[in-house]
Amino acid sequence: MKLQEFNKEFYWVQVKELRRAEEEGKKMGLRFEVVNATEIMWQRPDGHPNGYGHSLHKNETVYDCVHWCLPGPIDTLNEFLFYLMKKKEAIPKLKAKLMRNV
Repeated sequence: MKLQEFNKEFYWVQVKELRRAEEEGKKMGLRFEVVNATEIMWQRPDGHPNGYGHSLHKNETVYDCVHWCLPGPIDTLNEFLFYLMKKKEAIPKLKAKLMRNV
């Protein structure tokens, strides 16, 4: 993945701040994780509708189902998040089951 300098700077500032927040959270007994979806979203440029759905004429709307109606990158993020949550829930259950069988 190759980011332009401007985007790269924003990306690394966010990564550093999120890592710092994770560390601060640990000190307070909190646990959270950040899902870095930059690369997967980079592969779906259709998720950035910008001018899509807007006509050159001020009071006219253009219906563009490729960008507004069909499932897109944001829907995919929801699926990833759901998978990760289910995985986190399953690991302690699996460990407990394995310990009972020892």
